[in-house]
Amino acid sequence: MPDTIRTDAVVLRSRPYGETDRIVVFFGREVGKFTGIAKGAKNSRRRFAGSLETLAGIRVFFRTKPGASLAFVERCELLRPSLPLAAPSRFPYASYVAELTDRMTPERDPLPHVYELLDTTLRTLETSPATPSFLRAFELRLLRALGLAPDPDSCGHCHRPLAPEEEAALRVDSFLLVCPGCSRGNAGERRLGSASRAAVGRLLQGALAEVARLRFPPEVSEDLSALTGALLGPHLTRPLASLGWIRSLASPSPSLPRG
Repeated sequence: MPDTIRTDAVVLRSRPYGETDRIVVFFGREVGKFTGIAKGAKNSRRRFAGSLETLAGIRVFFRTKPGASLAFVERCELLRPSLPLAAPSRFPYASYVAELTDRMTPERDPLPHVYELLDTTLRTLETSPATPSFLRAFELRLLRALGLAPDPDSCGHCHRPLAPEEEAALRVDSFLLVCPGCSRGNAGERRLGSASRAAVGRLLQGALAEVARLRFPPEVSEDLSALTGALLGPHLTRPLASLGWIRSLASPSPSLPRG
């Protein structure tokens, strides 16, 4: 029998399977994203009490078999309940954070930096508002953790450091942020002003609770939304369900294409 694996995890998705089982998608600290089946979850308060709800932080004990698509979940311990994120003012944004992480990551690829970002973001969202700055910071930090975010301080083509007052351009085809000298100046690039480039650097630094309080001029906010939308859009093959919930609220809204 395979050895039991233990990892702290966040529940990304959970759905009933049959009369008493559940299929659950977890994101584990050491193992990355994986899908498991929790046999008898509906009737077992001892093994799964409150720990299979979407957005919950848990410690999961599971086994895997070579070639099997589903892990066998033995039991879970609840570390952070999902209830604080269930409020109407928080749930759509917490769902967006979980769904975007789910859609941007492959199965069974250890990504500890992504787990730490996901867990920290959900914990912060329990007490901090989901401002535009908060969401842009999460999007940019997720992209950085996946190696998909450009460096705001240097040219991605010639690698020259960018001066604080310099504008830059994002090459949509290669996701490189380039200096004026390397810019092609065509429709395949998105301009990023010096203030917007500085804002990217601020969003990537510091605690998320502090970043959530940042306020930028409208033109900078539009630049940031366009930037993260351009970086995330090519990796998403269908619209995110959580966007529908967020659109029912006035603001803030994620920057992804509306599809």
